[in-house]
Amino acid sequence: MKTSSNMALRLWVATGLVAYVVLPWYAIQDTAWYAVLPQVFGGPETANGLVQALVHGRKWLLLGLAGLVIAAVGVALPPGRQQGRWLLAGGLLGSLGLAVSGFAIGAKGWAFDALNSRFGELAVQQFGIGAGGAFALAVLILLAAFLLLNLLLRVLLSRSIALKNITLHFFNILLETLMALILRLHLRLRMQRH
Repeated sequence: MKTSSNMALRLWVATGLVAYVVLPWYAIQDTAWYAVLPQVFGGPETANGLVQALVHGRKWLLLGLAGLVIAAVGVALPPGRQQGRWLLAGGLLGSLGLAVSGFAIGAKGWAFDALNSRFGELAVQQFGIGAGGAFALAVLILLAAFLLLNLLLRVLLSRSIALKNITLHFFNILLETLMALILRLHLRLRMQRH
């Protein structure tokens, strides 16, 4: 991995952090997400991820932010196994934390009766993922996947450039499929709740 790889990682982490602060976290009803950009420090319908977590009581969104901070520690390290571990830990914590909370908490509170029975009703709920949530989740998945890609490329680079290109293409398809699956599951659960 070269310095340009670290620069790319820095840009990905920065993109995730910007998504938390600049974009509306949840899907916007009756208008486009970019129409509410001036209101991302406002109410619960239009706020960014940071405001949602700290002001509007959606503390579970801090899991994604914690994942980005952990990944940022990894990006500050020199390339190697230690850096990979931090990236993997941050990406997994953030993406799994957001995904699990996204499926467990819906527009009417807990998505499953067992959670409602166990923990009681939630004071706040959450709506479908918006621009901020989608960008942050995609970044966290990519950061977690970076370690796997790095390992694959090290093995393949020592063997063949053609294999490297095939692996990159396969990995892109895998990531796109994963993102589509997450979106499809989220939409299916959302439709079932309404």
